[in-house]
Amino acid sequence: MAVAAATRIAVVVVAALAALAPGARGLRRDDFPVGFLFGAATSAYQEDVEILHNLGVNSYRFSISWARILPRGRFGGVNSAGIAFYNRLIDALLQKGIQPFVTLNHFDIPQELEIRYGGWLGAGIGNVHGHVSSSVILSCQLPLREEFGYYSDVCFKAFGDRVRFWTTFNEPNLITKFQFMLGAYPPNRCSPPFGSCNSGDSRREPYTAAHNILLSHAAAVHNYKTNYQAKQGGSIGIVVAMKWYEPLTNSTEDVRAARRALAFEVDWFGTNTLRVCSPVHQPWATQAVIEEGARYVVVPGQQPTGCLPVVLTPYASPNATDYDAGTGCLWRFNELARYHNAALLAAVSLLRRKYPSATIVFADYYDPVIEFMQKPDDFAFSDSSKLRACCGGGGGPYNYNATVACGLPGTSVCPTPNTSINWDGIHLTEAAYARIAACWLHGPHAHPPILAARSNSDVFCQRKRNFPAGEKKKRFLDPIFFGEYPREMREILSSNLPKFTPEEKKLLQNKVDFIGINQYTAIYAKDCIYSPCALNTYEGNALVYTTGVRNGAKIGKPTAFSTYFVVPESIESAVMYVNGRYKDTTIYITENGYSQHSDTNMEDLINDVERVNYLQGYLKYLSSAVRKGANVGGYFMWSLIDNFEWVFGYTIKFGLYHVDFDTQERIPKMSAKWYRDFLTGSNVTDDTQVWSRRADS
Repeated sequence: MAVAAATRIAVVVVAALAALAPGARGLRRDDFPVGFLFGAATSAYQEDVEILHNLGVNSYRFSISWARILPRGRFGGVNSAGIAFYNRLIDALLQKGIQPFVTLNHFDIPQELEIRYGGWLGAGIGNVHGHVSSSVILSCQLPLREEFGYYSDVCFKAFGDRVRFWTTFNEPNLITKFQFMLGAYPPNRCSPPFGSCNSGDSRREPYTAAHNILLSHAAAVHNYKTNYQAKQGGSIGIVVAMKWYEPLTNSTEDVRAARRALAFEVDWFGTNTLRVCSPVHQPWATQAVIEEGARYVVVPGQQPTGCLPVVLTPYASPNATDYDAGTGCLWRFNELARYHNAALLAAVSLLRRKYPSATIVFADYYDPVIEFMQKPDDFAFSDSSKLRACCGGGGGPYNYNATVACGLPGTSVCPTPNTSINWDGIHLTEAAYARIAACWLHGPHAHPPILAARSNSDVFCQRKRNFPAGEKKKRFLDPIFFGEYPREMREILSSNLPKFTPEEKKLLQNKVDFIGINQYTAIYAKDCIYSPCALNTYEGNALVYTTGVRNGAKIGKPTAFSTYFVVPESIESAVMYVNGRYKDTTIYITENGYSQHSDTNMEDLINDVERVNYLQGYLKYLSSAVRKGANVGGYFMWSLIDNFEWVFGYTIKFGLYHVDFDTQERIPKMSAKWYRDFLTGSNVTDDTQVWSRRADS
């Protein structure tokens, strides 16, 4: 992610990407369909609009500054000079045949609102600079949502007759973490282990702020679609930051860690909803409830979320004194059991209050698992002898040999697996009764059918077959559409994650017209649930550690942005992931670009071969995603000129044009010529390029 302090500078390719012929060795603008749009932006727009026109682009992505339109929010008037500035810019673009692509909020808010409300925390007057209690934060969330609704309405009225593309927020998933988890961006709030700020709560505040942003977005979308879209003819969406995560190893834990990192980064603003908790001991009962039209089927009977660290990673074998002689369990499990029982009682009471007509089905994990462990031959596993070796065969329900490594027996549950959906991965809370010993962590419960005899498994498989692949994917929808956070986040964050009211969920169901993703790189993900590692990083709340190096080799060539590597394949992976989760929603690559160090000598700065290679590689893999059916509407290259890159200032450079800050002269780089040749129809080849997954340096 590269960002500018105020006005954004981006180069965009907007339209449905045409499929390049497989194996094609070059890129031409003619490879893309008629109507393909190109654009850029800059603060000194009179000169830079002319540069855009000469470059061959016909679309421009920029941000409106909230404070420039409403310096004091609703507590002051509309700034007519700010309205006039953006009117001149929009008109200048349209005169050159360049379509505006406008973002309403790129990190900044009027200072008045920061002081009065505590910004997106909604903490109330004066609290933002001191300690903010969670009760205050959660009780004062409304004002800034109303402020954003008012601001967006002013913009729709003033500019909507000429703007066809609106995005509500740029990278809210990134900015909330840098502001309220890591404390790197103003207002610089955080708590250990993520940082040592003067105030803040890194485990709660990022999600409170994001929650308010999501609802502000939803209100703006609702207003636009209700009052403006029909007469103005535009579209509206949101932009999220998205790295691609690869597992550090092939272990199940790291594979899940990579998936979990995506959930905390992307699915946070687009996620799994209307989840049916699959019954394991009474499948017929839950099936009947589903057939009656139930949207939620709640199955208590699992270890409550939030207590996982209590029972994980015992680094040495327990001593005899660690056991309760009466139960045969470790002493700490007595406390866990009391917590579990209290949590179940509270959950059932809450469900009865909120959903008095709901059917509650209890899933008994314990008895079937014990029965399975005692008589593994009665169940449909290919080699039950491995289970006996693993878990001290012949023992009673508490007699498990925790020191023996577990084998993983094969299983054949669905007779015709090619006709059914893949089983969902087992998640943290589903290992509820499998934490007594290591064999339970890595043994038979890791297979999808935890308990099922052949008959029960067949019933469940048949139920899976009743949901075609397309229908299953439609359950994985944006909270902007359906109002729910990813399951991974709910399990790990528990009460730190805000909840949507029924009214808010209804508001969130105003579907966006497109999703923008800012995609630059890929990185390796390491699991931190079952392995010790530092959790003070961007992905720490997901219990994931990330690195750009595996077995001594970097994931791609380094760039001036320390955590960004050149991994062209990542853009295809990211697009296919988003396309699969949010079917029928158009995707725009709203940022993608290469950074140079500011101290690079002038010759290498202007002859930016690496940026040319970067553009070729990423566009090639993007076209591959389109050939595979991804619904991509455009590509924005970051950025037109070298500019002020947020907290990095002028130390890194993303531009196609170098700026002499003494004279303000724009000097085209090699990449500008390459891009112009591409946009104006000249053949652009990459015969010398051999893209590798890893780089030697």
